[in-house]
Amino acid sequence: MVSDTSVSRPRIPISQADLDEVIRRHALFQSGRHGGQRAMLSYHDLSRLDLGGKNLADGDLTGAVLAGARCGGTILNSAILFGANLAQADLRGADVRRANFTGADLSLANVTGAHLDDADFTNARLSDMIGMKS
Repeated sequence: MVSDTSVSRPRIPISQADLDEVIRRHALFQSGRHGGQRAMLSYHDLSRLDLGGKNLADGDLTGAVLAGARCGGTILNSAILFGANLAQADLRGADVRRANFTGADLSLANVTGAHLDDADFTNARLSDMIGMKS
């Protein structure tokens, strides 16, 4: 008999104000300043929040839900988005170079003008992605 070992984790809701504080502290972390803390948003629900133009480079968004999130111009280079849900997310002009999208859902995401160099899309769901160059 084969057992199902998959685990479903609930997502942690976060408000726009709390997300803005995480981003502020991440900026301090990136510049090596006191009070800084790496953005740890694993398993958070960021659905429909505004991350536009923010810098989350090297952030951890493992399993996060960014469905319908506004991420135009967001810097996510080298971020971990393993298993994240980015369905219908707006990633126009985003910098996702070297980001890890392994197993992520990017269906209907708009990546027009996004910088995708060296991003890892292994086993990612890319169906009907908008703006993906072949």
